[in-house]
Amino acid sequence: MSFGHLLFGFTGRVNRAKVWLFSLAAFVAWTVIVVATVSVVATGQGSMIGPSAQGNTQLRMLLESALLPVLLTGVFAIVAFYCCLAVFAKRLHDRNKSAWWLLVFILGPGLVSGLGGALSIRDTDIGTDLGGLCVLIASGIYIWGLVEFYLLPGTAGDNRYGTDPIAGGGR
Repeated sequence: MSFGHLLFGFTGRVNRAKVWLFSLAAFVAWTVIVVATVSVVATGQGSMIGPSAQGNTQLRMLLESALLPVLLTGVFAIVAFYCCLAVFAKRLHDRNKSAWWLLVFILGPGLVSGLGGALSIRDTDIGTDLGGLCVLIASGIYIWGLVEFYLLPGTAGDNRYGTDPIAGGGR
């Protein structure tokens, strides 16, 4: 499987090792981007402007503001989220599950936690208890997702999504 297909394609299967490596690389890249953005915004960028931007007032204003690094971080976040969807869809395929399960793992905890928060707002014992129960259910969905994506082995041999990535297929 090519690197581009790993990051942007939704077909095929990937094993746990590639998911762990992708997650590590994404974490390192995100950390570098955030640290660089915070450093640039906190220290100001006036000293970083090169001679080519000195005459262009609009470019100079953009570079001196916090807008550019924040926009670049936002674009990176959107691309990284898309790549996460692609990689985790292929991981679900390796587990012989549809990529639609991503909705359960992405939206499920947020919806259940939101319901718990709404229930906890009521100043009653039952509302607080149900809110706590919703938080426990949301935590259970998160843990289930971690186990599915990172710990459980894929199906041995070929399945309806492709050949076994460990056996030498991968697409």
